[in-house]
Amino acid sequence: MPRTTPTGQGPTGEPGEELPLFTAAVQAGRSDQAIFRHYTSGPPIDVHDPRLDADPATLTERLRGHSGQTWRKQRDEDGAEDAPMRPFAPDGLIEFLPRPFGRCYLHPSAVPEPMVDELPLLLGHDGSAGNTFLVLALEGRGVHPFVHATTALPHAQLAGSGRRTVVLPRHTFDPKGNVRDNISTWALERFREVYGSLPIRHGHDPGSIPPSLSEVRAARAQGIRRRPYRKATTDRSITSRIVHDDDGAAHLWRLRMRVDKAEGWIEIDGRIRVDGVPARAWDLMMGGRSALDRMIDQYKEMVLHPGRSAKEERLARERYLDRFVRTLRRVCRLSLETQRIQQLIGALPHAMPAGQPE
Repeated sequence: MPRTTPTGQGPTGEPGEELPLFTAAVQAGRSDQAIFRHYTSGPPIDVHDPRLDADPATLTERLRGHSGQTWRKQRDEDGAEDAPMRPFAPDGLIEFLPRPFGRCYLHPSAVPEPMVDELPLLLGHDGSAGNTFLVLALEGRGVHPFVHATTALPHAQLAGSGRRTVVLPRHTFDPKGNVRDNISTWALERFREVYGSLPIRHGHDPGSIPPSLSEVRAARAQGIRRRPYRKATTDRSITSRIVHDDDGAAHLWRLRMRVDKAEGWIEIDGRIRVDGVPARAWDLMMGGRSALDRMIDQYKEMVLHPGRSAKEERLARERYLDRFVRTLRRVCRLSLETQRIQQLIGALPHAMPAGQPE
């Protein structure tokens, strides 16, 4: 069984040996013997920087008010200097994670050199492509190892002050915006050598997949109450989960999301619009971020699989959108009901005011 080591020390490449998560030689193009091709560290940004805020609307207004002014740009050794703010685009904010479960928004001008030049590689040319990051910090004297996964750009000291962290992106982007798998072919082959071919099963029956909403409705119209599972091809190969063309571009379906909290609607991919979303539905916070925002981020991308016919691909997208809308409604209902229960508990005679000591 292959094991992983973060530093890459020791023998690698044979079944049963350790596999390095990342190495400097792979990043420099001198080797391919590591699981991840590229690694980095998060930007060391002051959490009190005015170009950072938990509310994107507030941050947008603040940045527009400072347009044309200068910001204090931090240097490592020579103190600080005045630097003009880079041109601001209203949709150019980056999701940032200064601490675990404390997500906020950041303007790219706050990212210091040379990390700012790496943003297109990690988040696409406009910072809106999205990615998943694995953040690691090794075990040290008196501290435990730290592992965290996030879809926001992580802070350089996410694991704690003074701790060196390593950020491993799930994929990277080339100058044309194409997605590049950050898991190396070498590592994939090592796993296949050890584990061989494993079946990937779908549904209750190993040879079936769940139906689409239209298929369920057609079965109900015929008086059939059992879910009409269909036969599916079993994929027996271990993959890195992102499928690529010959030129390296991944098969990803990115949904275009538009949200208007004031008007109360959410538009999905320009085809589906959910109206009547109360403004209070966005008030349920999970780790400093709205539960609805977290759910929407989870459904922004869908990985497409090769070998499907056009009809199968269409049905798969239909099932995905149907699941998205149903989950969206459930999270809205969960948010409103949770807030209602909190208000009822707060109105009880024995309830203590917030912040009052027992």
